[in-house]
Amino acid sequence: MLRQGKLAILVVLSFVLTFYTFGVAQAAQSSVLKKTKEAAQNGHIINSEFGINSDKGKIKKKYGKPDQEDQAMLNYLHSRQVAFGLDKNKSTTLYSVAKEYKGITSDKVEKELGKPNCVEGAMGKAYWSYHLGKYLLTFQFQNGEVKTLQQVIVEKNRTCNEIR
Repeated sequence: MLRQGKLAILVVLSFVLTFYTFGVAQAAQSSVLKKTKEAAQNGHIINSEFGINSDKGKIKKKYGKPDQEDQAMLNYLHSRQVAFGLDKNKSTTLYSVAKEYKGITSDKVEKELGKPNCVEGAMGKAYWSYHLGKYLLTFQFQNGEVKTLQQVIVEKNRTCNEIR
């Protein structure tokens, strides 16, 4: 009888812990999307202190040698989960594959941020864009039945017709 009581307590605790963990994960996703929107409104992403118009030399001085580099890109996606599109040695586009985005779906983004201003699709990808003042926040999803977030892009604002 005592064993059954202990087993029942363990089962109940297991369910409580599962639902608590699920709730914490949902809250964390909500928080990261809120932080993403706030950062994008200021021309930034959540996992870099460098934003739009940052100097290429300052980025390299702080972050070191990029994973890949050319005149138009500083790529730190493998080492820092961030890349910088460049024009005249200034960052014009920010790319983030922050680990905090893992498991976020298009449904979650729409629930938190509302319907996007622009929806585009190409080559197995879906792009949802939100106009945020001077900046454009784009979520790139793997196009499938359930769209899973792959990366976040922040750039100077453009119209829907100018995207991709």
